Amino acid sequence: MKKNNILLYLMLIGISMGGLCGWVFGKEMLIVDWIGEMFLDTLKMLVIPLIVSSMIVGITGLGDIRKVGKAGTITLIYFLSTSGIAVMAGI
Repeated sequence: MKKNNILLYLMLIGISMGGLCGWVFGKEMLIVDWIGEMFLDTLKMLVIPLIVSSMIVGITGLGDIRKVGKAGTITLIYFLSTSGIAVMAGI
């Protein structure tokens, strides 16, 4: 087994074990449902601060905003439009 692929194999084993446990135990697996919900809530809390901080770091790393030019304008329009669509889909 390559060392680079160990994480892939562990993920596949985990997915298989989760599916097998859900199939074998059925409703009894709802006892541990709160662990998955906590994990997903934690990920949701991390996403927005991570995106905002990466945007701040990226913008401050540009230096002079005039150097960005047309590509920066297109990127900003694309980002704002996709963010708007995501907000509308979330509402």
